[in-house]
Amino acid sequence: MLIVHSDGRMTHRGAPVASAAAFYAELPQGARDRVRVMPDRDLPAATLITLGRDLRNAGAKQVAIVTERGLQ
Repeated sequence: MLIVHSDGRMTHRGAPVASAAAFYAELPQGARDRVRVMPDRDLPAATLITLGRDLRNAGAKQVAIVTERGLQ
């Protein structure tokens, strides 16, 4: 799951992620169809939309937004 912080920084398993395309390229083949993103609640919506578009342009067939409540 890609974590997106309120300032737009991205991390995966605690490691910084340079871009949506870089994150997608590192995913195993079996995880590329549906990419999960967990945005900070203070992340601007426009930033989240751009990220989703970037992931789709990188090849993701589906981008799922995961919320903190959804993890409970």
